Amino acid sequence: MKRLLALLLALAMVFSLAACTSGGSSEPAQPGESTDDGYVADNSVLNVALAKNVDILDGMENSSATMILVYEIFDTLTKLTPSGDLEPCLATSWERVDDYNWHFTLREGVQFSDGRPFNAESAAYTLNWAATKDPAFKYKAKWASAWPITVTADSEYEITITTSSPCFETPGLLSRMAMWPMGAVEDYENFVKNPVGTGPYKLVSWNLGENIDLEVNENYWGDAPAIQKIHYDIITEGSARTVALQEDKYDLVIGLNYDDAKAMEEGTMNTPGLVFHEESSTGMQYLFFNGRSENKFIQDNNFRIAMTYAIDHQGILSQMLYDYCAGARGITTTTKGLNNVYVSEGYPARDVEKAQKMAADCGYNGEEIILYYISGQFTNDRDITEFILSQLKEAGFNVTMKEIESASWSTVRPTSEYDIALNSCSGSFTGQPTDYVTQVLGNSAGWHWDDVDELIAKCYAEGTTEEEFGDYMVEALEKCWNYMPYLWAAENTFLYAVDPHLTGVEYLATGYIRFENAKFE
Repeated sequence: MKRLLALLLALAMVFSLAACTSGGSSEPAQPGESTDDGYVADNSVLNVALAKNVDILDGMENSSATMILVYEIFDTLTKLTPSGDLEPCLATSWERVDDYNWHFTLREGVQFSDGRPFNAESAAYTLNWAATKDPAFKYKAKWASAWPITVTADSEYEITITTSSPCFETPGLLSRMAMWPMGAVEDYENFVKNPVGTGPYKLVSWNLGENIDLEVNENYWGDAPAIQKIHYDIITEGSARTVALQEDKYDLVIGLNYDDAKAMEEGTMNTPGLVFHEESSTGMQYLFFNGRSENKFIQDNNFRIAMTYAIDHQGILSQMLYDYCAGARGITTTTKGLNNVYVSEGYPARDVEKAQKMAADCGYNGEEIILYYISGQFTNDRDITEFILSQLKEAGFNVTMKEIESASWSTVRPTSEYDIALNSCSGSFTGQPTDYVTQVLGNSAGWHWDDVDELIAKCYAEGTTEEEFGDYMVEALEKCWNYMPYLWAAENTFLYAVDPHLTGVEYLATGYIRFENAKFE
């Protein structure tokens, strides 16, 4: 049937081109639209091409990119909707008892895919492991001073979560922490290779770096998914994903190159059975200055600003990203799903003479600056990095690019051995921008400024109201932007190729995708 669909679509494209030539017009099909081409839905298998490798499946330590897959296996206490709202999942309700304590009522009668029960005991077991694990929980910085937490089981289906400082974001932060069965911690090494969750699907097979297969979880507490199996192929190379677009093999390709997206949108690429689809997000892609660097110039705020004048920021957006992404106007995204953000006028226009003068005023005389390139941080990252590198050199900055393996990046990132590197983040899943300061700048980029830290501390102080929280946060974000921690940044837009007959896919602003309500029709 896929071959039949491809043939029919090819014929349709011929007639469409003929119509355009004769002065007519033809709009591309949109995801979810049915056609009258004789298509017969087959919900047995969904074939997906992933842009990033999956090296762990525990629902806790996963990167944001691989949470696309994790959410099919695991459930969390709360979850985000595509519009960015928070709704119940394994917790049916919650309330803030006081500054430090939250009471959660859990869903009854839920089983893990292997038949073990989910209850208050397993929820407390999972969250207390994250709070006490060594090395520390990967995303603890998102909780700021509210971490660590302590969780107690009050009854079979009730828990109390106590934070180290007041935290309005607690329910949203729990949407990033998967629930585990009892015994998972003691068998952790095996568990992350053979995960067991309460989600709509369960793991069938996993060939590291190649492919992953899921099938419907018969014990799922919700409505049974229409699609019976999901097959994921790992295709990290952009050129290989371009080839995948032109094969009649995938129903969803994640992480399109901007060139391919433009070609699909303009109808100049033959992609049988697939149409272009884009989603805005709370994510960012950026080259950041390393706050841990011992290079005196990188520690000089005026020098960092000088380097931004050497770059044609708008040119990158228009010529390399085809304006799919907006330029950064702060350290957070401004387009979707966030409250209490600071919005500036954005990066300055390129001015090489000003860049050179400001750098000279800082005492710069051609000292080497080390830029680390780590592939796979964001779409078209090499092209953008090399373009920025050439402009910096043209302006007289002695920048050396060194490439390191992505597998070693997590070890290298918290060191002082580089001055600039590239990275990306999926953004906030709480509706608040706190983690751009605590996680993105503090934990990842190594920046800490006393005046910013004082404002963040006020956000988590006893007695702080939600209105005061917002005021402190906006002020902190403004200070962060003026300290210029990013050499270049843009707000991320997620680009996909999708079968137009695939409906019910939930695209979240964090870049996560859910298939539990998806089906072909």
